[in-house]
Amino acid sequence: MVLGASRPRPRVLVLTPWYPDDAFPAEGPLSELRISGAFVGQHARSVLGRADPVLVHLEPWPWVGYRVFRIRDEGVVGGLRTIRVRYRRTRVPGLGSVAQMLGLLRVLGTLRSEGWRPDIVHPHVFSAGAFAVALGWLLRAPTVLTEHFTRLRGAEVDAWTLRVAAWVLRSMTLVTPTSHELEGQLLSIEPKMRSRVIDNPVDVTAFRPAPFVQRESEAPLRLIAAGRLVEVKGMQFLLPALRQVVDAGIAVSLTIVGDGPKRAELERQCDDLDLREVVVFHGVAAHAQVAELMREADVFVLPSTNENLPNVVIEALASGLPVIGTRIAGVPEMLDATNGMLVEPRDEVGLAAAITSVARDYATYDREAIAQAAVQRYSLEAVGVQWDEIYSRLLALPAA
Repeated sequence: MVLGASRPRPRVLVLTPWYPDDAFPAEGPLSELRISGAFVGQHARSVLGRADPVLVHLEPWPWVGYRVFRIRDEGVVGGLRTIRVRYRRTRVPGLGSVAQMLGLLRVLGTLRSEGWRPDIVHPHVFSAGAFAVALGWLLRAPTVLTEHFTRLRGAEVDAWTLRVAAWVLRSMTLVTPTSHELEGQLLSIEPKMRSRVIDNPVDVTAFRPAPFVQRESEAPLRLIAAGRLVEVKGMQFLLPALRQVVDAGIAVSLTIVGDGPKRAELERQCDDLDLREVVVFHGVAAHAQVAELMREADVFVLPSTNENLPNVVIEALASGLPVIGTRIAGVPEMLDATNGMLVEPRDEVGLAAAITSVARDYATYDREAIAQAAVQRYSLEAVGVQWDEIYSRLLALPAA
């Protein structure tokens, strides 16, 4: 059954510990909290018109004063009702969880006074899933967890976290990992998990190809890479690879979009490799500016050593760019011979060879076809249709 005009749109409570917040500074140790989790909003927005979502951000907040939590109702932002439960982080075990749960109950009380009661509880990330299990039981509502967290491996988290994750995964009505690789990880933690893979969506009205212009054969190949400048993004491997490409006589340029604690180190590496005439460190860019920079580029490069289903690759594909990406996590599920190439992580020689190959065969890539395939798979409309089906099936289940 597909939801339509004949029945009310389901009210969906979206819970997330990750969500962008402009209240945090653009630089410094808290800057990552300013931009993290934009993909959660894209999932929620993909169901607008099919469902009635309210997003609640469970946000650690350094300025709550004497309170253990504060509620900030931001109203409708980008079509999505957004409420933040800002709670105090503390060293007292469990107190942060109590603050979050009390904040959630306060929010639910406010929403109920407005005549809004959730039919479905939809957390993103297993830490929010723990609260969703409790709320699903209280509300007798089905729960669906979208998991993005890629570090639920025995060597990367402690035994207690794995036990909590297994309980959450087992308790959910449905779990929707964002890649098959992540689904395999989660099934190894909880084999009884009920799951279905759902891709991250992207706004294809913002990320779209530039009007076709025949690229001159002698023009430099314009590479772009984007992300927070931290160790796992692998920019330290891309720069030596670029040096090899330049030494081979291939005309290239590279724009690096983003900032982070590794920027100064990367700039020194760039100087040591004598790449200042080739590489531009653009710094932080707004979403619309990233889209424009992609339209001005020829190829996107993802040299990361750890990812899940990176939205930046989806954005590049929607912009019609062939992508050179590392063979990690869900990235191989996104790329094939028609839209890019895969290399091993930390492989500078392999990266250089891939850039050289794409430069040589660039005319074989059809940017319009790359973009169209991305629209069909990753657009808000395409992903929203899948959520429509999932929500319908959840609501058709017998009450818990």
